[in-house]
Amino acid sequence: MLDNPFEVGEQYRNRIGTYEVLAFEDDQMTILYENGRVQTVSVGLQARIWENIQIDESPTKKGSTSIDHDDGLDTWPIKALVQDILNTFPAPHPPDLIDQVFVAIENNHNLLGRYEQLVLHFSSQGKNGKLTVNSSIGWYTRDLTGMVTLSSGNSANSSLIQTYSTLGYEEHDRK
Repeated sequence: MLDNPFEVGEQYRNRIGTYEVLAFEDDQMTILYENGRVQTVSVGLQARIWENIQIDESPTKKGSTSIDHDDGLDTWPIKALVQDILNTFPAPHPPDLIDQVFVAIENNHNLLGRYEQLVLHFSSQGKNGKLTVNSSIGWYTRDLTGMVTLSSGNSANSSLIQTYSTLGYEEHDRK
C-alpha cells in the first residue's frame, strides 16, 4: 500500500461517498464530499479504505479476503439499509453508533419494514435471519464509517439487539 496515494484536486471514494482532496497537513487531509460537507481525515485510514475499494472492484478478485463480509451471502440490501441510516447522522460519529442505527430502525416504520424483510429473506435461506442481519448491520456500520471496534458486549437501548460494540476512530483528532 502506498503511504499517500492521493493528490490535491483529484477525486476518490470512501464508504460515505465521492470526495475531492482539498489540502494536506501532516498526516491529515481535508476533503470535500459531493454533498458539500468538508471533513479532515487521516491520510493513512483513507488510503486503506481506498485500497480496499480498489480490491473490492477488481475484476480479478480471487477467493475470500478479510474484507469480504458476505461469506457467500448476498448482503448488499443490508449494506444499503445501513448506508441510508448513516446518511442521516452527522460525522464524527459517537461510540454508540451501532446502537443508534438499531434505534433508528426501531423508530422508523419504513426502516423497520425493510429490516423485517431482510430477516425473513435470510431465514428462508436456512440461515439464522436475525443473527445474519444484526451482525451484518454492525459490520457495515463499522466498515462504512471507517471506525474501529473499541469494546463489545455493551447493553443496548434498542430492543432489536441485546448488546453492541462501541466504535471509535483509529487516530484521534489533534488540536
